[in-house]
Amino acid sequence: MITYPIIRLKKEMSLSSMENEIDSTNIVCWSVQYGLRMIGVWPGTSCAILLKVLSISSMIVFQIFQYQHVIVHFEEEDLMILMDALSVTFAYTLLLIKMLIFAFNSR
Repeated sequence: MITYPIIRLKKEMSLSSMENEIDSTNIVCWSVQYGLRMIGVWPGTSCAILLKVLSISSMIVFQIFQYQHVIVHFEEEDLMILMDALSVTFAYTLLLIKMLIFAFNSR
C-alpha cells in the first residue's frame, strides 16, 4: 500500500522533469526557422509585413513566367517536356496559395 504512492510520485517527478527538458530544447530546426524568418511568418520577426509582401510578390512574378513558358510550349510534340513544366508550375502554384493563406491567417 505504501509503495504505490511512492511509485506514483516518482512517475510524476520524472514526467515533470521531462516536460521542463522538452520546453528548454528547440523543436524547430535552424534552417526551417531561418526560412520562416526570411518570408516573414516566424513570430517576432522585424519587418514581417514587408518580408511577406516581397516574398509573395516575387513568387507571383515567378509564376507569371512559369505559366508563360507553359503556354508557349503547350503545342509541342514532346509530351514529357509539357508534363514536366506543368508539374513544377502546379507545385509552385499550390505553394503560392498556401503562402497567401498563411500570410493572411497569421497574427
